[in-house]
Amino acid sequence: MRRGPYRKSLTKAQLNILIALYKFRFVSVDLTVEWMGLKTRTHSFNRLKSLEQQGYIARRYTNQDRIDRKPAVYFALNGAINILKQRTELDKTALNTMYKDKLAGKLFIDRCLLTFAVFNRFKAGYGNKALDFFSKREMSRYDFFPKPLPDAYITIAHKGKHDKSKPKADTQYFLELFDLASPFFVHRRVLNKHMSFYDSGEWEEQMETDYPSLLLVCETTQLQKRIQKLSCRLQDSEGAYMSIYTTSTKALLTAGSANEKIWANIDEPEELVGLVRV
Repeated sequence: MRRGPYRKSLTKAQLNILIALYKFRFVSVDLTVEWMGLKTRTHSFNRLKSLEQQGYIARRYTNQDRIDRKPAVYFALNGAINILKQRTELDKTALNTMYKDKLAGKLFIDRCLLTFAVFNRFKAGYGNKALDFFSKREMSRYDFFPKPLPDAYITIAHKGKHDKSKPKADTQYFLELFDLASPFFVHRRVLNKHMSFYDSGEWEEQMETDYPSLLLVCETTQLQKRIQKLSCRLQDSEGAYMSIYTTSTKALLTAGSANEKIWANIDEPEELVGLVRV
């Protein structure tokens, strides 16, 4: 009988990597370095390598990735999924979808990695205590989110401006990633989804809070300008005047954090603003 790889007890850091795979589906060395707050790549690389050698995760790195200087990406295998199924706080249906991650295409993987990178920018600005960042996989267990699901649902807890002991309502955002590979009608459909859901009043009725502001991260500044104009047109035609902010992927990923002045309100696109302060 063929034996599987020898497996040692997982460290807390290795278990956290498996949690990140549940949340974002794919990880890279650099993303885990930033997420864990490490100073070098060595510890992150060694943890991922150990998980790979023990058969918990697998590595994807093609010749084209090497040519394009893209990082190797890692995804969960059955061993990791079985470990995660022991965590009662994780959704079993969502865990079962992890078996299909090994079949994902390049564009889907890039989107997952970008979502992880955006999370890291928010974590840098707000920290773990103030920030809740729900990925698509985490949202899938709930029925009150708009469908198709946004790329993320973000809440930021902050205190009152004058009385720091008195908490204010959390600030909420829906994140949508707009890339050049998607036809423009797909972007229109995403915006229509939110405006229809906003206009229905279902969110306010079920959640007893205002509809979250939209954060639209566009692959290029050119696409960002087109999305700004489209958003304004749709607001006027639908009468759904919700808060919408845009930025480019480069502006967000090169910023120190997500709350820097990199966001443009579609009503005043020339003035860059920051998000809520805590």
